[in-house]
Amino acid sequence: MRGEIKANYLIRNGGPFRPLGLSEAARHAVYRQCMRLHPKLGFKTFAVVVNKAAHANRTADDIGWEYLLPRLERFSYYSDES
Repeated sequence: MRGEIKANYLIRNGGPFRPLGLSEAARHAVYRQCMRLHPKLGFKTFAVVVNKAAHANRTADDIGWEYLLPRLERFSYYSDES
């Protein structure tokens, strides 16, 4: 089991947050606090964004994996230096 808070759930009031009936301000506060906690816990993250419209003949997963692996390699390399 893994815990996950997706920014999209907070921004669009979806997923497990919808039944809670949180206001936009409350959801924004949760998001902001998560972002403030992140560096205090020593987390390091990165993202891969896929423009699906620019790659109509391939799946987003396929493209995502293609870009993820080199990014993960660079991320790991620079993380070891710190």
